[in-house]
Amino acid sequence: MKEAAANYIVVRKKIRGRIYEAGRIFIPTKLSSDSSFPFKGRRVRVLIRISGDKLVISKLRGAPNPRSGGGGRRGKAGRRRRC
Repeated sequence: MKEAAANYIVVRKKIRGRIYEAGRIFIPTKLSSDSSFPFKGRRVRVLIRISGDKLVISKLRGAPNPRSGGGGRRGKAGRRRRC
């Protein structure tokens, strides 16, 4: 399986009174479970770039670029406590 139709949606989240929008692309299981799917494991850092009218997604190699929107999530010790 080399291709499948998928959905792109924009979700809104309200965090501390501010509304944020984030795009999501859902990859069908029949595509992601194919032996030729390039990403293995439950969590893989990827680089997404726009090339003309295409989205190109590849594995992120090396140290993350601070300008790429990375930075990751905080671990349990780094989370703020809500009162």
